[in-house]
Amino acid sequence: MKVRKEIIRPGIYTYLHPVTNKPEKMTVTADTVRYWQDQGNAMLAAGLSIPVPVEHQPDAKPLTESERAAKQLRNNSGWVERYEVGQDNRLFGLLDIHDAD
Repeated sequence: MKVRKEIIRPGIYTYLHPVTNKPEKMTVTADTVRYWQDQGNAMLAAGLSIPVPVEHQPDAKPLTESERAAKQLRNNSGWVERYEVGQDNRLFGLLDIHDAD
């Protein structure tokens, strides 16, 4: 099933810094969105697969190659086919979702 999903739009976001584990602000601009679109599509054109996780995982940590492969299979709902910038400079992913549920 093909799904067009909004990924992010310009704005100010708060996230936990991966090193300090403290809240930090990140400003996403229209230029940031276009850059991410270009980089994501370049990754896809280079033959890389971009999985679509079932949910975000706040406890994610570095994994060995075999651990990563097993976890991706468990938590993957599909694959990104391409990225596009839509209305109001929002970044969308065209996703190929394997299970409608």
